[in-house]
Order: sequence, then C-alpha cells, then structure tokens
Amino acid sequence: MPLSVDVVIPVHGQWELTERCLATLAARDACIRRVIVVDDKSPDDSAARLRARSDIVPLILEQNVGFARACNAGARAGDADAIFFLNNDTLVPPGAIDRLAATLEASGAAAIGPKLLHGDGTLQVAGLAMLANQTHFERLYVYLDADLPEAQIAYEPIALSGAAVLVLRAAFDAVGAFEEAFLNGSEDVDLCLKLWAAGYRCRYEPRATIVHLEGASRGKAIDNAPNDRLLQARWAHRTADVPRFHEPLAPLLDLRWKSATPLETAVKRCFRAALAEHAGARVVENQPGVARIAAVLDRRARLSIEHRETGPTCDVVWCAPEDAADALAVKARGAHRYWVPSRRAAALLNAAGIARDITSITRPGFPVRPNLPPRPIEGAIIVARAAGAASRLAPLTAALTGIPLERIVTERADDAAVRQIGNAALVVFADTGDPWGLLGTAALAGGALVVAFAGSPFLETLPPDACVVVDDIAAAADALRAIHDNPATFLERGPRAARELSRLSSDLHAGRRIRELGRALVHGVADPHRLAMTPAIAATMHDG
Repeated sequence: MPLSVDVVIPVHGQWELTERCLATLAARDACIRRVIVVDDKSPDDSAARLRARSDIVPLILEQNVGFARACNAGARAGDADAIFFLNNDTLVPPGAIDRLAATLEASGAAAIGPKLLHGDGTLQVAGLAMLANQTHFERLYVYLDADLPEAQIAYEPIALSGAAVLVLRAAFDAVGAFEEAFLNGSEDVDLCLKLWAAGYRCRYEPRATIVHLEGASRGKAIDNAPNDRLLQARWAHRTADVPRFHEPLAPLLDLRWKSATPLETAVKRCFRAALAEHAGARVVENQPGVARIAAVLDRRARLSIEHRETGPTCDVVWCAPEDAADALAVKARGAHRYWVPSRRAAALLNAAGIARDITSITRPGFPVRPNLPPRPIEGAIIVARAAGAASRLAPLTAALTGIPLERIVTERADDAAVRQIGNAALVVFADTGDPWGLLGTAALAGGALVVAFAGSPFLETLPPDACVVVDDIAAAADALRAIHDNPATFLERGPRAARELSRLSSDLHAGRRIRELGRALVHGVADPHRLAMTPAIAATMHDG
C-alpha cells in the first residue's frame, strides 16, 4: 500500500493565509488521508471558520501553546503512516505531497523536505546544514535563484525546515515528537537532530517545490535567544559529531559610497545591511586597499560597488537617477553593471542608452512587522521636497486641521527621520517621495496608513489597495479629509500594507541583483545555465 499522510497545519490567527493555504490543498493528492488544522487559540475568528468547513479536521485548542505543542496535538489526532507538518503561510502545488511521500518511502529516510521558495521565486531552504567551523545551522543557497544547479540535487541533510516537512509517524513517535520546551523556533532542527542521533536519515527532495510566505504568519518568537540556548544545551555534547557542509567561501564586497545628503547615508546603511544579510557577504566600506588585501589573503571573490564617483571604472554603480540628465551622467561612469531602486529609474537608464541586461533593480528595505494592529491617528507626518513645497502643503495641512503635524524634508531626512516615519500612524507624501523609495518603504514597513502619489517608487511592489494612492494634491486633500472625518474605515490599510511587504520581503530586502551577486561571486558566473554540474560541485552536497 502507498504511504498514507496526515497533513497537520498549526494556525494562530491570519485567517486569510490559512484559507489561501487550504485552497492550494483542495485538489487532494492521493496519499492524503486527512488535513488536520490545529487552531492555537487564534485571536480572530479562525476557530469558527474551521469548524464550519467539511474538508478538514478542526482541532481547537483552548490555550495558546505554540508551534511544537500544536504540531504534537495534531499528530496525535491522526493515524496515517506519515505526518506532513505544514505552516499556514505556504502554497502547495498539486502533486508535491505525493512526490514527497513516494520519495520518502523509496529512500528509506525518516523525514523529507521540499525545495522551499520565497514568494518571489527565489530559494528559501534547500536543506539546513552546519557549515565548517560553525556550531549553528544555516539555510543553503538562500535568496539565490530556484534553478541554481546545486539546489536540484537530492541529498541527505542533517536538518530540514519545519515549515514543510514529512516525517514517518513511527520515527516521529520513536524520538519523542517535537520538544515542547521550544517556543516557535528551533524545534525543527532539534527534531532532525534527534532523528540523526537515533540513526535515522533526512532527505531533501528538489522535485517537490512549495512556496513559503515567510514572516506573513506568526513566525518565530520575538526573541529566539532562549530557543538558541536550549538547542545549544541539548546538543553541545554532539556538535563535534555533526557532519559539516563545505560551502564555498562567502564573497567580499568593496562598498564605495560618497553621501551628498543625510538621506543617502541612511540608504547606504539599509543597503549595506541587505548585502551582508542576504548575499552572505562581508562588506568593507571605502577601503579599496584593505578590500584587495583581504580578498587575496582569504581567496574570496571581491566586487566593488560604488554610489558616487570614487575612483576608476568599477564593477557596479548603484544609483537613483531622477531625470534624463541624471541618467546620462550615470552612463558616463562606464560601469559593468548598474543597480537602481525602481522600475522608473531603470527606464531612465535604458532611455539613456544603458542596456537592459546590465540594468537591474535592487531595492533598499527594512525588517517588516507583519502583525501590527491598526493605530489611532493622533498625529501625522507630511513628507515633501524642499523646492516648491509650500503651495503643495497648504491644502494637506488644511485637510488635517486639529491633528498634530510634523514635516520631513526628503533631502534632509536621516536615520532619525527614517525611524520617526517607521513609528508614525499616518504618513502623507506631498509628492513621489525620495528617488530611492526609502522613506515610503519605512512608513509601509512600520504599518502606517500611507497617502502617496501614483508613480512613487515604493509603491511598485504593492497592490493598489494597500495604501491610499492619489493622482494630485487636490485628490490627496480629499483623501485626507475623508480620513480625518472617518478614520476607522482606513486604519486597517496600514497593517495590510505591512503584511503585503512581509510577503515580498525577500525582494525588498535583497533585490534581484543581490541574488545574482551571491550566485556570481560564490560560483564564479552570473548565468546559472553556464554552470556545469561537475563532480566537484556535487561533492559539496556531502560532508568532507
């Protein structure tokens, strides 16, 4: 008989995510016996909605117990041969679970995980590994393209992501299920280590692909340090025995940045953080000599990234042209590649004669807080350019009579202004904002209700109903009067925008070119189709 599967989905609010996930499971794979949805004391009406459905088995918990306990409760409610633990912020294509079940049965492994993708189609997890000289687990090839050849190889990692993992029930029970002392973090790694210690094997199956909108649901505990300490305490005595994954060395990035305004300094800091986090890179700033020496000493690839004129022709210029004259000046730099923060900026470079294939969009971004509640409008921030601002501000301030107002001038905005905008309840743009889209992204990521002009760079990735979009000052004033008179009808848009940003956060934080950067520097080529699958590359998938 083929392997039977119980799907267990723990949920805590965010009904729209649960409903979307269940919709992708509607065309049931043949192996699925039942779908068990565990409501972990949701703060919304998820429990009632689950009880009303006939296509799932609802398990309603009376207390909020966390991911591990909810998963264990769901596992006890079924009796299939295997249990597929699945986050509710996932999208599962037809056939994926059948593929996992068939491969699990044929391989003799105890657990199997799919290729997990971000919402923008890049790799999120292709197995978890402990790298050489480390004592913690890393995601392999995160933010690189899904067609990366290494990610197409089935292999046996030590650990798998709990966002989507299929485990044999007998093995799950034999090692004691999920350790319930963990709170929304590290319990998946702990389970896999227990399987490994007991002699079982895990497997990564790249032919099964699932999208995980990471961060859109409850996610990890706000402070994961207690989980890290618990994992360390439980496994410190075996760390030396864990097989290591030998991944190529991370790249070294030589960031050369001259700031003419405080805002450009804030952009640089966001960009640098994104490079370090999402390209797995070290960043050396304005020290080309040090960068050259370091690259030689540790044999890491080196790429120079410039903002303003800082030296001879470089690898990449990152810029935000505002008009045709700016674009022509940038073209004169003669760089190998150009990174810009918006489609509008890319179009300006292309119109200036810079080829599309060397023009790439790389957006600055922020950590997103997706579960923010609506905030009462007790004050507002108006963002405007200094030139000609007075005539544009008067109708806006008149529409907000009685509400305390603060003004931020884009050219003078700095890190403090970015933080201020990120904590505001209402942010109004008197024009399209800064060319980098940084201030608008800060407002949206913070859950503010945003009134913005169509064509603003920070709106390019969002659906139109995530904020209030207007065409001119008169429409902006009308919108503000409506918000002033009846704020309750608008307040949910701020949290909705933050949720949408969280679903797109990999693109906002890293950008398409940072993924290319990692691929090019780690593997030596920019085009994944030029990378042959050699025995040496295949060997990196195994401990050495």
